[in-house]
Amino acid sequence: MQNMQNDPVFKGIFGYSVMARDLIEWVIGDLHGAPDLVAGLDLTRLRRGHEQSVVGPPDDLKRQAGDIVWEAPFTHSPYADPDAWLKVVLLAEFQRTPDYFMPVRMHNYVGGHYKEEERRRDGDFGANDRLHPVLPLVLYTGRRPWPAARRLLDLVSPPPDGRVRQPSLALPDGISQGSDLFAGNGFLVLDFHRRQPDDFRDDNAASLFTSLTNPVPARAAAEAAALLSLLAGDGLRELRELIFKWVKQESRLDLGVEKMEKLESLAPAQMEEEFEEEVVFWHERFLADGRVQGMKDRLRHLTARRFGSAAAERLDALLVDIDERRLASAFDLILDCETADDMLAQLVAGGNGR
Repeated sequence: MQNMQNDPVFKGIFGYSVMARDLIEWVIGDLHGAPDLVAGLDLTRLRRGHEQSVVGPPDDLKRQAGDIVWEAPFTHSPYADPDAWLKVVLLAEFQRTPDYFMPVRMHNYVGGHYKEEERRRDGDFGANDRLHPVLPLVLYTGRRPWPAARRLLDLVSPPPDGRVRQPSLALPDGISQGSDLFAGNGFLVLDFHRRQPDDFRDDNAASLFTSLTNPVPARAAAEAAALLSLLAGDGLRELRELIFKWVKQESRLDLGVEKMEKLESLAPAQMEEEFEEEVVFWHERFLADGRVQGMKDRLRHLTARRFGSAAAERLDALLVDIDERRLASAFDLILDCETADDMLAQLVAGGNGR
């Protein structure tokens, strides 16, 4: 299967309102401690926002866009106009690798979003008008922790102790009109591989999707069944398949896209049993792969010590498709052979020369 890229996959997955709603409830409400803010939003009226904004002077207009934009109005908005400013815009960006310039990119996205608002108003913006808050969020799937600054200020003026300051989202009343986080100075990060077990919810599709991207064997079958149940219905079939394909690519856990129709006909308990077989198989293979990889790393190290780094580099090409039995015999070859050529020749032949 050809590798699926972050942007189109995540645009497909979080292009569904159910996933955007659960992302807002989980990441903003739970992980970043702003349940009052989320409770004040009418998530039944989520709608896709403008994902392409105009920046630059009129004679040199350039277009740029965040990966996806969702708009959620406040529940008690006094305005009947759906374009009224009193709403939160969630601007999500999808990243597999760290981007140390991300604070500037996000600042430009938000500025461009407001510039687009000015264009739509055709200059009709007065002293008493206000812009709606924008909450940028980066969904990060890289293997190493997100290392970059999360606020523009931290790129301009580093703190004296040298540490990167993290944005605060302390919203005691659910809404913070003064928070610079909502005006383009910072952003939140959902780091897929850094979440702790207590972070996840089994009643939230965004949480379950994140967990299955980096599955824990003891939970994976139940989480897969819960996710399939939450996303039931013909209208979400493409979403379910996209999620299962992504999980297989990222973790090698095959939840069975090709047997989706069978899985959908099962009761939740039966679904979990079906998934459990796949999880057990995946975990056994995962352990075996880890054991083999550890043996390969040790063999490279010992070969380099005995015959030099050039021999270890030649060995690498032979280790790509080697089975575990031949790999185990290679450790004897390091001791028994007098030269690297002899060792590598016998490894290719599949024996130890005795």
